[in-house]
Amino acid sequence: MPANEIVILPQIEDLLYPLKSEELAHLEASIAKEGVRDPLVIWRRDNESILIDGHHRYAIARKLGIAFDVKEIQFVDMNDVLDWVDKNQLGRRNLTDEERTLTIGRIYQRVRDQRAAARAGTAESRGECGSALQHVADGWNVSTGTIKRASDFASAIELLKSLGEEGTMAANRILAGDVADGITELPKVYKTDNDRFPELATGLCSGKKRIRDIIPKSPVASREPEHERPARTVNPQPAEDADLPPIDAQRYTTFSSDAEPNSDDFFRDAVEEGASPMPGLEISPVEIQANVLQLFTAMDFLLRLNPKSVRENLPQYVIKQIVEHIQPTAQWLQDFAQSEREQAHG
Repeated sequence: MPANEIVILPQIEDLLYPLKSEELAHLEASIAKEGVRDPLVIWRRDNESILIDGHHRYAIARKLGIAFDVKEIQFVDMNDVLDWVDKNQLGRRNLTDEERTLTIGRIYQRVRDQRAAARAGTAESRGECGSALQHVADGWNVSTGTIKRASDFASAIELLKSLGEEGTMAANRILAGDVADGITELPKVYKTDNDRFPELATGLCSGKKRIRDIIPKSPVASREPEHERPARTVNPQPAEDADLPPIDAQRYTTFSSDAEPNSDDFFRDAVEEGASPMPGLEISPVEIQANVLQLFTAMDFLLRLNPKSVRENLPQYVIKQIVEHIQPTAQWLQDFAQSEREQAHG
């Protein structure tokens, strides 16, 4: 597809999280060496081909003059598109806890607003917020309090960004994980002191690392009932039996080429074949050793768990990725064992 036929919508771009500079460099090196390996995802609406996933790949491909393939997915409307984008991003392991919390908050707000609009003017509308809250909480195996705080966090980030350049810089610092109490304190300040957000933005832009260093906890907040205090941060994992539409693995498969595929805490030094900083540069032995050690640290943990129990707590798109990797992983381990035998008898 010619690049000039692709349409980029700001409401989709606004949901996306930026890559770190090293991730972007690795991605560009990979595309320069091997081309765009995964297709871009588009939505054909009327006569437009709207880009849904692959914005970084698209920009790099245009810069380097490299062709790419596309994959078309059908959507009901723009809300369906935005929901897909958010759920697809939750499959990225390099998101910060703050980015995950924001994403879950947006997903809930979308469900809440859609239900409220659908039932406006009926007797049911008054209980809609609570119903939507439980609906989403059940779907992601977290408490309703966690979902509500995620929603408040999302609203607070939006309010910060509405303050202009300084507010946007402050919001980006929080989302990057640079503010120690961002997840726990930002929703509280939003509920009790949101008129002080300009002061908060200025303080964070000046280098403050804690929200409470800028806006001390108020006496009312300190008397907050125990059951209202923040629970753990959101690390969403949909329940298979939740009252939510089932996740279509074909629609919500994470297209990992836009990010280091294993850049979370366990696999932060992951090796992506062909994604070295400069074309032709070999992956260092240190990176290989780090990844092997990280892998088997994770396996030591997983081997203590019942596979059936693990599967019951995984969303379908993760199960799909595991199943797809079983055979090539087994083959790789067999090849490694054969190499070790040859070395031993060498």
